[in-house]
Amino acid sequence: MIVSELTVDAKGVGRSTIRGVARMVGVEHSTLVRGFQGGALEHSRLSQMLMDAGFDGGALARFAQDGVPDTAISD
Repeated sequence: MIVSELTVDAKGVGRSTIRGVARMVGVEHSTLVRGFQGGALEHSRLSQMLMDAGFDGGALARFAQDGVPDTAISD
């Protein structure tokens, strides 16, 4: 059940754990962790897509700890 993976903070920002997002898209959570962390020398395709959408590269590495904001999950 994915409901346990979702939260909404006091500001109304929805977040999902990386495991929750992985379940939504049908991949292993470790795949997303690697994608959000990117490489030290080269960004992953996932992290590049999120940065192109306006997400700060440093914020992507925090997704594993803080959760993935709803704006990164929506189309």
